Amino acid sequence: MNRMSKYSLMVLGGTAMLAGCGDNPSRVKVNVPPVEEGTAVTETPGYEANPMVSPDGIWVVFEADVDGDMEIYRIPVGGGEPEQLTDNSDFDSSPCWSPDGSFIAFESDRTGRKHIYVLDPQDPAGSVTALTAGDWDDGSPAWSPLGGWIAFESNRNKIQGTDIYLVAEDGTETRRVTETADYSYSRSADWSPQGSRLVFESNRTGFSALFTVAVTGGAAVQITADEGYEGHPAWSPVGGRIAFESTASGSSQIHLVGETGGAWTQVTFQGGFWPQWTAAGDALVYCVYDGVNADVRIVPVD
Repeated sequence: MNRMSKYSLMVLGGTAMLAGCGDNPSRVKVNVPPVEEGTAVTETPGYEANPMVSPDGIWVVFEADVDGDMEIYRIPVGGGEPEQLTDNSDFDSSPCWSPDGSFIAFESDRTGRKHIYVLDPQDPAGSVTALTAGDWDDGSPAWSPLGGWIAFESNRNKIQGTDIYLVAEDGTETRRVTETADYSYSRSADWSPQGSRLVFESNRTGFSALFTVAVTGGAAVQITADEGYEGHPAWSPVGGRIAFESTASGSSQIHLVGETGGAWTQVTFQGGFWPQWTAAGDALVYCVYDGVNADVRIVPVD
């Protein structure tokens, strides 16, 4: 679910939620940042975020606000002219590809509450289908790499806060995965390559950290423990590593951590948020924010 209004402008503008790196031995400190990093995919005025590369590596789908409301777009991964996929006065955001690239799931408040929808990018105007409905908000869809299920966050059954749920890709069944206390959140889930576990962010310990949990539910395993903001995790499609954003260095940057925890490796030094892997697992698309505009970039990862 897009949470820009809650905290991201503070983070992306460079105001640290944590004063500095501290003495966390799990973080790899690199003293000399590169002169340039990443390759621009979009460079248009406005706000662009939540990028995701298509399974065939041809397209990047993303959300953008260029005229006062958020819409879904796609653009060739090498740059070019964006193609608008939704066009209305509502808030459409958080797009993600199906594993075969045939469909895009996204969240929209077109009924007055945020819910999960699916569209066909070849027929975006005529193919929108709602997967969830109700007097609550659902968002941040993530499609299982095996197909069949979409993970999402929801504030249903909560006084305040969110939990992770699954919905069948045809909308016929919903399952709850996490049980977080009221006034706390579990959100921004992503799948392991095997489709058996989810990684997500949660503030259940008092700070936003990363956890993994079986898709069938049960005890969650904490894999980061820094007293700052850690969120928007993305599990490498080849396994082993999870990309995420963190304010631990003083501003929002992209880092990597092992799927069971351990040392961090910093990927960006000039800002970064909302990372997502390419299908080959050799690069990350992410966003940068200059205080006025947010754009999509791509950076190779060893």
